[in-house]
Amino acid sequence: MVKRSLIIIVTAFLLIGGSVMAVNAWMTDDSMYVDETGWAFYAELNEELVQQFSEEDDMYAQALQDKVDYDFADQYGAIEVVLTEVRRDEGNSHILTGEGHAYFQTNDFIFEIDFDDVQVYQIEGEKGPIRGMSIDGEFTTAEGELDMLSFNTYWSPETEQVYAIGSVGFVTNYGMLAFGEPFVDQDDFSEENLIEFE
Repeated sequence: MVKRSLIIIVTAFLLIGGSVMAVNAWMTDDSMYVDETGWAFYAELNEELVQQFSEEDDMYAQALQDKVDYDFADQYGAIEVVLTEVRRDEGNSHILTGEGHAYFQTNDFIFEIDFDDVQVYQIEGEKGPIRGMSIDGEFTTAEGELDMLSFNTYWSPETEQVYAIGSVGFVTNYGMLAFGEPFVDQDDFSEENLIEFE
C-alpha cells in the first residue's frame, strides 16, 4: 500500500533584524491572532498568570529574571508559533506531524527555537476545531547559556483564541510563562476526544 502525505507549506515570512517573523501576526493590534492558514498563531504575555505562578514559588520568579531577563515591574511579551510544514499520513487521520519555529519575547529579550516531528492533535470546540501541540527544545538564555523549554500550545483557527503555557529552565531551576487566555485544558485532549483532520 502506498502512503500518501499532505504537506502544507506556510511561506509568510520576513527577515527583520535577524529574526524571522510571520508578517501578519506581529503587525496585528490583536492580543491573540491565528493567520488564515490556521498554522501560525500569536498571543501576548498573560502578565496576571505569570505573576500568579511566581508568587507561588520564589524559584519561578528568580529563574525568569535570570533566564529570560523578565522584569516584573514592567511586564510585556509575546509568543509566535509558525508551522512551516504539516504532514498527514493516510494511516492516522487524528494526528498530524509538523515542523516550524517558535519565537518568544519577554520584555526586550527575544529567544527562539526550531522544532520538528511534533504531533498536532485536534478536538471539537463549541465554534469549530481546537488544535494543540507540545513544543520542547533548547534555547539560549539571557545569560548566554543553553537551557530547556517546554510549552503546551492551543489555538482555534475559527475563534482565533490562543493559549500557551510552559516552563523555561530545567527541573530544579525553572520559571513558568503563559501567553494568551486559557480556553481549553490539556485533559480535554484525551484520545476519545480527538477528531480527524480533513
